[in-house]
Amino acid sequence: MIFILTGTVGCGKTSFLRRLLSFLNADGVEVSGFFAARVFDADTLAGYDLIEIAILRRHPFLRMTEEAGRERVGPFFVDPAGTAKAAEIIRLSPPSSLLVIDELGPLELQDKGHWPAVAPLLDEPDRNFVFVIRDTCLVEFQNRMAGRPSKTISICATRNVGALAAEIISHGRQG
Repeated sequence: MIFILTGTVGCGKTSFLRRLLSFLNADGVEVSGFFAARVFDADTLAGYDLIEIAILRRHPFLRMTEEAGRERVGPFFVDPAGTAKAAEIIRLSPPSSLLVIDELGPLELQDKGHWPAVAPLLDEPDRNFVFVIRDTCLVEFQNRMAGRPSKTISICATRNVGALAAEIISHGRQG
């Protein structure tokens, strides 16, 4: 099952996800993957790190500063080491775990970024996912996932983290 958390930029998708992870952790759900955390230089947004959920380790991912060999995504530049680490986290995720990816966006729609690591897992039986996808990319991702069981949750329309956690837990127990 694919659970998609969606909303506009800045509406709190990652904050919602972090609260969801707390509920799942409290219930003993095995979770793998990563979420994004803002990085600041003084009071200025400098970029994002990936936080590896299993061990809460930070990995540099997006930065505002341009460096040779870094692909531009909006105002950010992608750290190739961060992309490689994300792929490793995805590849090593146990099939029994709930794989969380924050977020799938424009790069993945070009078959880059996290997509090469995620795509082969989508057809694994009994694999469950939580994907964070901004609203501007949602329709294209839903088209890519056509035929796979999924549920889309607009976090701007609902803030009921507990109900979603209960649904994910229930689905995981049913197999």
